[in-house]
Amino acid sequence: MNVIKRYYFIVLAFFPYIEIVFSEFIGIDFPNLFGTIGILLVILLAYSSDKYLIPKYFLPLLLLSLYYLAWDIINGTFVNLRGQEIFLYIFRSKWLHTLAYLFLIENTFFDEKFIKTILIIFKATIIIAFIVSIIQFFVDPYFLMPEKIKLAYMGRGQYELRLNSIFGYLSTTEVGNSFIPIISIIIGYYLYLKKKLNITWLLMAGFVVFANKSRYLYVNFLLIIIQYPLVNGMNISKAIKISIILFTSFIGFLYFAQIIGFDVNTFIQERLFSKTASTRLLAVELFLEFFPKNPFFGTGELVTQDLLWAIRGRSSHIHVGYLSHLFAFGIVGTIFLIWFLYDLGIKLYKTSKETMYYGTLFAFLCILFTNLTGTNFGFYHYGLLLAFIVDKYINDKEIEK
Repeated sequence: MNVIKRYYFIVLAFFPYIEIVFSEFIGIDFPNLFGTIGILLVILLAYSSDKYLIPKYFLPLLLLSLYYLAWDIINGTFVNLRGQEIFLYIFRSKWLHTLAYLFLIENTFFDEKFIKTILIIFKATIIIAFIVSIIQFFVDPYFLMPEKIKLAYMGRGQYELRLNSIFGYLSTTEVGNSFIPIISIIIGYYLYLKKKLNITWLLMAGFVVFANKSRYLYVNFLLIIIQYPLVNGMNISKAIKISIILFTSFIGFLYFAQIIGFDVNTFIQERLFSKTASTRLLAVELFLEFFPKNPFFGTGELVTQDLLWAIRGRSSHIHVGYLSHLFAFGIVGTIFLIWFLYDLGIKLYKTSKETMYYGTLFAFLCILFTNLTGTNFGFYHYGLLLAFIVDKYINDKEIEK
């Protein structure tokens, strides 16, 4: 059983590549298939003679998942589903997949060979993502972009296009929810081993983040870099040296981009300093207007017809994640969410304090920060899930010591 789970988890590291093949040639959503296999593995594990662990954070996660499911039923998602379709719907639930996956992690032993294997895959992913981002940024922005995203981006200007590198087939948020955690894992693991990570890896990863053009990703990238002074302390001379290298590389890139036709000034004005801050003010205004109507249980939807009418094209929803969740799922649903985030955060914090491995904790903090501007509380993202594997490995290793 443990061997089966190990191969199952290795497949996770190849998610972007497998999804490209499945989407283009097979027409199947691979993450759904992968999650369903995870559920079946949990059922096998439950019926095996092995003892298994149920972590503390599972109770609020289970309650939150059931709460979301209840709202799907109330809002009529199940109305036109019958028998087998209801069964398939439940097995396609991202929250059920997350429950199954985290359960399997907590009940699997990962050795050093396994961790080294996924680190090799991570580095290969950085190189490939960097090359694809170079092509998208300088040659063809629609290179390796799914057709549905191309249609969604129609009419957007050059500086508004989100370049998702190799991750677009998974989702438009996967650079933040998977690539950032992968970089955080690598930084945290090298610091844990007290080894030096070649700065070239960070420069390549930084370009993938920059090319995406999402401002919250820039902050998240800087956030995971904080692991260096946190673990090593503030070494002024080293900090100055690294800053000079990063600054020189960034200026050199901007100069090269300007030469080949990328207007840096326009990018700064239209993207970095665009007036989208007004959508956050609008979010507060809409929240104060609509939340009191359904404060305890919410509406079960991020956007209702009344809210859509009030927005009138000025935004897509209440553009502050925590306010949006309160509007959609009320105080009750948000209590379950905060309870889950708190228990999980405490667990990751304890591992970090005891082991000096901060990679997974900072990946988790990036998710919390992201929801200050967007709304994506899901945890079924391959890079984030792999971060939990490394945290389990580090924790087990310290317990053995």
